[in-house]
Amino acid sequence: MNNKHLAMYRYIAQYPGARRLFFNAGVAENDNIGLEPIFSDAVVKQYVDGSAIRCYDFALVVFKDEKDLPNSTENAEDLFDVQQFMEWIDTQDKNGNYPDFGDDCTVLRIRNLQNMPNTAGRDGRHAKYMFQCSVEYFEKV
Repeated sequence: MNNKHLAMYRYIAQYPGARRLFFNAGVAENDNIGLEPIFSDAVVKQYVDGSAIRCYDFALVVFKDEKDLPNSTENAEDLFDVQQFMEWIDTQDKNGNYPDFGDDCTVLRIRNLQNMPNTAGRDGRHAKYMFQCSVEYFEKV
């Protein structure tokens, strides 16, 4: 069995804005990104020979400095920056650029599970933006 978590870390690290990438953890500092697995190897369809179509679901959490000034466009700009990350995911799918899950797996697609990031929290210093994605793949036995 290949380490899909490591494959996903290496894949997301290719994003040009992923200068400070954390796996399953994160530090609330501007432009830090957390890769958070939600569910690994969920079976979508099982075949009689034991092979299956599976999903690796994950969230990407992006921290930005919190801006609380009235009449400011900075929060809109931050949200747009995170949307650019989502667009990068879409572009990778369109180009067939997928994570390497090993010889026994063929990635079928990667997709965003929502159409824009949500604000997942604020702590007085940082805003946390999040969006969820899924990698669908065929795993042979």
